Amino acid sequence: MKRFKIIFITSAISIMIYFSYVNFFTGADLPDPTGPEHSKFDFLENEIELLKNSSENTFSVSLLNTIKFKIDIFYNNPKFSNNATVNNNWRNYFIKKLFIVYANKFLKQAEFIFNNSTWSTNDILTIRTELQRILSTHYFIQGTPIHNSLLKINNTLTKYDEINNFINSCLSYNPSLTLDPLVDPFPINEIKNKLLRVRSLQNNRLENKFVNNCERLHNQLNAIHNNYLLMHFNFLRTKFNEDGNQQYIENETTQRSYNIKYLTPDQNALNEFNYELYQVNDYQSKREVLYRILQENDSRSHNHFNP
Repeated sequence: MKRFKIIFITSAISIMIYFSYVNFFTGADLPDPTGPEHSKFDFLENEIELLKNSSENTFSVSLLNTIKFKIDIFYNNPKFSNNATVNNNWRNYFIKKLFIVYANKFLKQAEFIFNNSTWSTNDILTIRTELQRILSTHYFIQGTPIHNSLLKINNTLTKYDEINNFINSCLSYNPSLTLDPLVDPFPINEIKNKLLRVRSLQNNRLENKFVNNCERLHNQLNAIHNNYLLMHFNFLRTKFNEDGNQQYIENETTQRSYNIKYLTPDQNALNEFNYELYQVNDYQSKREVLYRILQENDSRSHNHFNP
């Protein structure tokens, strides 16, 4: 008898586990999008379809928020179902479908911006914000085409930020603020490294097919060449003019000593001011100005020591 009870209880537990398993994996509490109940929510399906067919040249953030707001109203009242589990599952069904449709539309809208030459700050901020919003839903499995496309958008933003930060660091760099042209050499190696990076970006199409479309980045990279040329020119002009000061010439006992202390180092500094470094049209005129200053310094010192 005891053995029979044990078998009966074991069988009852097995049956309970079986039905729990069936209930869980067959989705007994999940909404049936083809069932009669679903017809009450056709207007939500219609609005999601409206989002799906929305324009690809403007963002759909407002439309997304409106639809999500309506879904949440149904959920919070609750209007999907008085059964909490069913109510929750209906909400999950519509929210997931909404974001899947939105993600596909967002990708096309982001690419529309990225394929243009003008990237506004507001557009980039919207893309950045909405991308994080979509990824935070965790509806998109790694390795799937749509997830890979979202990562491509993220990689574009990362490269854009990298180049933008590099440009800002270059344009804000000014050795004259920390160095004294009269005693300090011009930081030619640092300038070379920055310009090598500029040329690498330009020669490799900014290392991203979308970022390469951004006209502002190209213009600012080009400006770095001119800015550094002018910076170097002003640095050397200040130094050369000061080194040719009559007082400095008179403080030396011979022209040779003046040449060793001032003229020869200045000529070497002028040699570092070369076209290969900057490659801009204004280079030659700037070099001629510096060359004339050194000629005048040489002539002035020669006349002083050979009256």
